[in-house]
Amino acid sequence: MWCVADAPYWLDRLELIGRGKIRAHRVRVLLANLPRHIAERECRTIAQHTGWGEDCFAIEEPRDVCGPGNVVMIELEAENVTEVCTSFGRIGVKAEDVALEALREAEEYLASDVPVGRHLADQIMLPLGVGVYFGTGGGAFRTLSLSAHATTHLEILRHFLELETKVDHDSRGNCLVQIG
Repeated sequence: MWCVADAPYWLDRLELIGRGKIRAHRVRVLLANLPRHIAERECRTIAQHTGWGEDCFAIEEPRDVCGPGNVVMIELEAENVTEVCTSFGRIGVKAEDVALEALREAEEYLASDVPVGRHLADQIMLPLGVGVYFGTGGGAFRTLSLSAHATTHLEILRHFLELETKVDHDSRGNCLVQIG
């Protein structure tokens, strides 16, 4: 059996080299079937460390959910991209520590000038690689140092799609990743 597929129209070449200036930052805490003070403590912890105003914070409590849960999301909106840093609540982990996990990731991103955060980096590699495979895409992006997960994704692209990839490191440990 043979299957023929046309190149997906949405896999054009992508270049994410600069993020531009940060335009906004928001903190959203999702809280389901747990006491509200957990989300309030998470917001307060981030506010104390950043000085961000009250208007930057939102607590959302969805009603139709199966079980308990909590996630802190810090959204960093720049001119060219929006990065979202997340941390999930876990049994036995204080609300303040959950908030600080997301905040540390956000601070690392803000201290750099890269457009693509560490967790997004491995997620965009496959669509770029598939675009190269179909002859429509590929691209390049700048990111923080690569995680083991991202390095594995590059190896998968090289091995299974036989693509050329290149990673250049700058003096700060950030990377320029080129696919295709």
